[in-house]
Amino acid sequence: MRLLTIRFRLLFASQQFNREAENASRSTNVEDRLNLQDIVYSTVADLQNITDTHLAPKDPLPIWEKLLATMFEGIPEAQLNLQDEMILTSNADILYLKLLVDYLAITPLSHIELYIWWTVVEELILHTTMEVRKLYYDYYRTVSPSDGFSSRTLYCTGTVNRLVGMAVSYAISSDNFTRQTKPRVQEMLRHIRVAFESLVRDTTWMDWPTKQSTLRKSDAMRSLIGFPEWILDETKLEQHYSGVGRDGAHCTVFYSGTGKAKTRCFRTECKIDLPQITGMGEIGFMRVAFFSSSRALNYGALGTILGHELTHGFDDSGRQFDKNGNLKQWWTNKTVQEYVNRTMCFVNQYSQYFIPEADDYIDGLLTLGENIADNGGVREAFRAYQLYAKQSGKEPLLPGFEDYTHEQLFFISYGNIWCESHTQAAAKAYLDDSHCPGKFRLKGVLTNSPEFSQTFGCKRGTGMNPSKEKCRIW
Repeated sequence: MRLLTIRFRLLFASQQFNREAENASRSTNVEDRLNLQDIVYSTVADLQNITDTHLAPKDPLPIWEKLLATMFEGIPEAQLNLQDEMILTSNADILYLKLLVDYLAITPLSHIELYIWWTVVEELILHTTMEVRKLYYDYYRTVSPSDGFSSRTLYCTGTVNRLVGMAVSYAISSDNFTRQTKPRVQEMLRHIRVAFESLVRDTTWMDWPTKQSTLRKSDAMRSLIGFPEWILDETKLEQHYSGVGRDGAHCTVFYSGTGKAKTRCFRTECKIDLPQITGMGEIGFMRVAFFSSSRALNYGALGTILGHELTHGFDDSGRQFDKNGNLKQWWTNKTVQEYVNRTMCFVNQYSQYFIPEADDYIDGLLTLGENIADNGGVREAFRAYQLYAKQSGKEPLLPGFEDYTHEQLFFISYGNIWCESHTQAAAKAYLDDSHCPGKFRLKGVLTNSPEFSQTFGCKRGTGMNPSKEKCRIW
């Protein structure tokens, strides 16, 4: 009971702390908030100085160097120079760190200790009986905006996928995917890349040197689709999980074992150079609703997601990194200013969307990166489908949907992936999410799309083709 009491106190205190942090970021004007999201490099010494300053007059300890050394201990492939290594962070992270240190400085050590013990109990509860787990979920619903109570089956399935995802991919992989599905997805991605490059060349707000740099970055981006080929080699898969232990009584995969397997990604053969196109390209998304025999449906669903991930490399955050993944200004000042001006259209547009269940508006600045990626992804996928149709010819009409053109099916497929129903608690959670609810992701993109209005004959000034300015970057 004492653990629960302390948990309640710390939870409500942390919620107050989070509100203070949020208010600190929202109380400034939009330009200051944009600066707050800027990504910066910091040294370990910088982080330690911030911590020391906010811990005064208490006796500070050199925690950061010790923490990082402990995290990478036993990983010979990770050779760190903590005196010179730069840590990728943001102005928002620095602000959060300052507020967090202030918060912890006034929290009794006994409360912090009990909170740590509670996190241990909280993890173990999920491995007990259904009755105890239900008690935990009932408690959690009183302190957090959540309606969720997953069955043991769903919980265990998710845990296995999270801990041994490569083994799961091996189990569900098929020869059909390797021979047919993956090549078609790769073809679609090639068309999307070409479409993006043509959109960059068509822009009027970028100067030519910046266009060239952007095209070079796009060309350098790697793609990860489905699963890595090496998991089909049982010997390599066994080696990947060679450090994983197992409890004979409960067959529980230890986190420590999985952690050792993950550290192998520091080895040369596992090196991943930034940037890369990742996200929803996993094998699980090559299923019905995301992938079918119709190219129009595929480009409207999975194609828009691939375009979304590609565009993230050039959103308000991704644009700050060059083709090698280095944080630097690689666009001209004029182009950067034009880009920022255009982002304000998205900020204003999405900030006007009201979520009735949450009784509040979407934060157009918080969701900016995702909204840029959504809009760019659909435009790229639509142009990519047109490129496919030009090269391969028109597909047969979809049986049962002969009254719809292929272009209309593209947008119908896109709308289908955002069909959703959520609880009031889930709606409120969107207020702190970088993603908008599906309804507004769909509406925001389509009202900005001249291609959608032309395809369905939406007259200017109607609900899906408003008279106001259409926001566009790519």
